Amino acid sequence: MIQGISASTSGLNASQALLDVTSNNLANLNTTSFKTSQVGFQDLFYATLSGVGTAGGPGASAAVPTQVGLGVRVSSTAKSFAQGPLQNTGNPLDVAIEGNGFFQVARPDGTTAFTRDGTFRVDANGQLVTADGSLVKPAITFPPGTTSITIGADGAVTAVVNGTATPVGQLTLANFPNPPGLTPLGNNFYAASAASGNATIAPPG
Repeated sequence: MIQGISASTSGLNASQALLDVTSNNLANLNTTSFKTSQVGFQDLFYATLSGVGTAGGPGASAAVPTQVGLGVRVSSTAKSFAQGPLQNTGNPLDVAIEGNGFFQVARPDGTTAFTRDGTFRVDANGQLVTADGSLVKPAITFPPGTTSITIGADGAVTAVVNGTATPVGQLTLANFPNPPGLTPLGNNFYAASAASGNATIAPPG
């Protein structure tokens, strides 16, 4: 009786976790570069109960063990980094990653975070930053008097200053052996972990 209640409770807890993850996925339908999470489940240990049955031939009677499952648990909540639809925003600083890879971002504590959100802008210091003001790595600074900015498919960043096109920097992408192993930090940022492996940095393409 107690085992049955415990197994049922584990099922309710697992269902609640699935509901929480699904609700979060739906809530972020319109979040730029949001990646959905998928919940994985595993069955728990099995208890071996004694039973009575026939074994060993006609007329023989022996106890036949019966195994009863003890419920379910959540084994993982992994991010899906499948390519999402591309959208033209009309903003020359908005960029999207087609395929694999992450932009690098400098966090306030000095660590590096990774994101697929290419909603960039120029801050008051003339530096290329993310939507929340985090500095894009490698750092790119635009000269005073910049009138227009172009970001090429290869990640090359060019500024037009006094009518002259001037290269000012290069966007690079970080790739991981196992992207679902990245640790979500919020704000579309992720941190490398032992599960994700170390980043390999290279220009786009």
